Amino acid sequence: MDRDIDSLQVLVVNGEPMLQEGITELLGKEPGFVVRACRMTPEKQPHMHGGLMPDVAVLVLETHDPAADILLNLLETWPGVKVVVLTAHDDPRLLWSLFSAGANACLAKGTRRDELAAVIRGLREEGDRITISAPRRTITLFGAEGGCGNIVTARELEIVELVSRGLSNSQISSKLFITQSTVKRHLTNIYAKLDVTSRIGAVNRAIQIGILREDSVNGWPEMDDAPGGSS
Repeated sequence: MDRDIDSLQVLVVNGEPMLQEGITELLGKEPGFVVRACRMTPEKQPHMHGGLMPDVAVLVLETHDPAADILLNLLETWPGVKVVVLTAHDDPRLLWSLFSAGANACLAKGTRRDELAAVIRGLREEGDRITISAPRRTITLFGAEGGCGNIVTARELEIVELVSRGLSNSQISSKLFITQSTVKRHLTNIYAKLDVTSRIGAVNRAIQIGILREDSVNGWPEMDDAPGGSS
């Protein structure tokens, strides 16, 4: 399918039908925007995805949507697409999980058309930069005790994922080329941040807050009481 290299292919994903239709219509008025809409679940690709290559996807989240799972499916369907999430929720843990899963921007559902259009255009130029629109208290919680400052780092998440596959400390250290002592320190930090006391507790908590996909768990770790367990 031929496409104008100066146009921006925008895909509006999900949302209540009237809301999705309204966003699609409004963005379609923007110069240079070619806008389409589709629906997506964590398990299924959209029926219309063949031949479609969006530059930017606007993912409209509803209350009970499995946000990170839908986002990951979106990115698997169109690798490299930039994603703007529209949500009515400002829970810092949700926002953190969305950015960790690959979102480029998280905006309130009430964002004006011109603001949304500016963010969409900016994604073409700004590479890996992220954009967030949220109340000041939410931003504060990103670094506050109990907020996203206490959510696992990329390396710690990598270790949680390996733990979820049933790997021991020794196996993790070999795979990541780090010492077992370093693995144990990471696990100590993970337990404190997730407020758990065992490997299986860490895996369960990571799934609960949306930073680990349940279907990625291949072998549940044995229960233990300390980071040094399952050596």
